[in-house]
Amino acid sequence: SQELVSYLCKVASDDPNPEKAVNPDNPEFDLLNTNRGAAVHALVRCFTHMEFGDNIFGTLEKVAEDPIISVKISALRDLAVLMNIDKEKTLRLFLKLTSDTEDYHIYNASIHSAQYLSRYNFMSLIPFFEKGIHVEKVQDQLAIVLAIAWLNDEKGSYGLLKKVWKISDGAKANMVHIAVRNYIGANEKVKSKCETLYRKFLDSDSKTVIHQYNTAFLHVSPTHFKSFITLFREFAISKVAAQEPHYFYEFLAKSSKANPVEVIDMLKHY
Repeated sequence: SQELVSYLCKVASDDPNPEKAVNPDNPEFDLLNTNRGAAVHALVRCFTHMEFGDNIFGTLEKVAEDPIISVKISALRDLAVLMNIDKEKTLRLFLKLTSDTEDYHIYNASIHSAQYLSRYNFMSLIPFFEKGIHVEKVQDQLAIVLAIAWLNDEKGSYGLLKKVWKISDGAKANMVHIAVRNYIGANEKVKSKCETLYRKFLDSDSKTVIHQYNTAFLHVSPTHFKSFITLFREFAISKVAAQEPHYFYEFLAKSSKANPVEVIDMLKHY
């Protein structure tokens, strides 16, 4: 194991390949097709070898200075697993890899790790989120991370969430997903926040948002009909329901045997 880690560290730091980006518009294609990129990817996967933590982090600190974006992406994609060795060092490395850039590819690769690190130290990631909400292609995914942070009472998360809502219909649409997925089994405080997110855009004209409300019913079991009934009653009389009710109707049909009175009451609006 020590020989393997030492070898990976040497290749990740010193190998001349790649000299330049092979696919500058799609650096994701180069991740495992270059020597340094492949070595970095494998090195991050050594997260169970806590005894080699200093070597791993020391090497990845050098990778943060690598001029080739695909090599940095190789480190970022699964970086959060290194929290198994040292949470604080992982956070510092993440911030170093993502600082001074609004590059879409860097941000796209960092979303997964940002979600885990935000639960560890959200405040340290605020500059990362502040820049990220202006990177159009990741706004919808960042909104998910921010919404979960808000559900977890992270200070400053709601203000950032409102900023990304203003500029992204995808971010708004994902709030429906977050609300529905986190509602069942939650404590009263989280349930209240999920209700806020669900109601937030019921008057939207955005096709993206309307479609998300509609398809959300594909992910709700009829056995949870009564748990969601307050929200579904509001949906039934909403602007978005009138525009795209297909999956809502299907859900009501599946729920009608156990809840005939409530279903008929909702159908009165159509």
